[in-house]
Amino acid sequence: PSIRWRYFYTAFAFAAFTVVLATNILNPIGAYFSKYESLRMLFPEDIQSSYSVYLRLEELRQVLASLGGVPMFGTGMGSTLIWYDPYSKIWFEQQTMATGWGYLIVKMGIVGTFAFCWLVVQTIHSSLARPLSGLRLGLFLLFVFQFLQMVADPFFVHFMTSLWAGMTCGFLYVAN
Repeated sequence: PSIRWRYFYTAFAFAAFTVVLATNILNPIGAYFSKYESLRMLFPEDIQSSYSVYLRLEELRQVLASLGGVPMFGTGMGSTLIWYDPYSKIWFEQQTMATGWGYLIVKMGIVGTFAFCWLVVQTIHSSLARPLSGLRLGLFLLFVFQFLQMVADPFFVHFMTSLWAGMTCGFLYVAN
């Protein structure tokens, strides 16, 4: 397929993923699997009202509000974040955040977020310059999975997983 179609397919996949996360399309699947005790925590009956999703959004809201807006250079990778869990009524002081994009904005600021977005755009652009197949296709899909994982956790910038994300980006760069 032409380069325009490859960009269209990639943009369509990101849009479809966003729609699936932002709406309750997956609720019938959650309702089916939540009948089984062993699968109840993996597939909540209503994902949007799930305790975990609510706490992630509440944590992000409180941390961004406590910053008084997003600083230009962020608070730094070693800084701690304080937020209040309304369910357990406990204050948490921690270094990581559950949401990857929130973690990126808070820790690295606007400059770091733009640098990360530049890395993603350049990697996608160089990957889609010619048709994907074989190893390049596998590396590109792994990169897309890691990028989408940033919705749930700070995959690219967390010290435990950034090595894997960096190796994927490096291998994809060399393969391109």
